[in-house]
Formats: sequence, structure tokens, C-alpha cells
Amino acid sequence: MRVAMVIDEQRLAQEQRLLNRLGVGLMAEGVHLVRIVPEGLPEQALDEGERRIALASRITTPMKALPWTRGAAVRRLLEALEDAPPDVLYLVGSATWGVGLDLAAALDRPALIDVCSPAQVAAAPKPEAQPYVAAYVAPCEGIGAQAIAPGVGIFGMSD
Repeated sequence: MRVAMVIDEQRLAQEQRLLNRLGVGLMAEGVHLVRIVPEGLPEQALDEGERRIALASRITTPMKALPWTRGAAVRRLLEALEDAPPDVLYLVGSATWGVGLDLAAALDRPALIDVCSPAQVAAAPKPEAQPYVAAYVAPCEGIGAQAIAPGVGIFGMSD
């Protein structure tokens, strides 16, 4: 299985170590992991944890592109992923939703939306508007219960 983990700058700053451990665990299970991170990250944002997960490819892209300018970013990502397109995209952080869902549509692959607060649940793309939203990933049952939408799965701490 191939997974593209698309991570925004805020969540990378807050949870890089956790995301690195998740990446290492996925790779230990045989998952081919690609990390897609914002371009122009300051060097201090990529701490020693970056070396620990160096076996996973890292692609940079603009995350805050406007909807009508995201096409170029998605085309560059498609070229970078051409040899090994992901089977699923895991979108971590609200700044990833635009480019991540456009990439999911271009690849015709499902996207998992990571929601970590009630505010993110309220703002998260809904499957009625975005058919590539396959599931939400939540840190706890309370947030997960808020995210449940008809026909969309929820993965939480108890799963």
C-alpha cells in the first residue's frame, strides 16, 4: 500500500514527532510513505526527527494556493508521484484540504481528513461537497462523533 501524508506547517510544528512515529510505524508495516509538506519551511521546522524518517520521500508544495492557482501545484505533485502514486491520501491540518483534495481528485483516490478540534470538524470538507472524503481521523471519541457524516467512516482513539 502507498500512502501520501500531506501535512501543513502548523501541525508539523506542533506534532512532528508524533507524525514521524506514525510514519515509521506505517513503514514498518510495509507501507510506502510519501510526505508532502509546505514549501519554504524554515530549517528549524525540520528538526532531528526529519533524519529519523528520511527513508520516506518528502515532496514540497505550496499549501496556501488559491483554488484557481492550485492546478500548477497539483500538476507538479502528479509528476513527482508518477512512478508510485498513492492509494490513499492522509490530510493532516486544515491548510492541506485544498491541495490534498484536488490531488485526490486528480489521482481518483480517497482522502482521510484528520480533524483535531471541534472547530476543524465544523470547517472540514463534507462528503456531499467533496466525494473524495472517505473518512475522518479524530484523536478522541468526542471529536469523532461530531465528525461523523453519512457514508463516511471515522477512525478514533478506540479503533
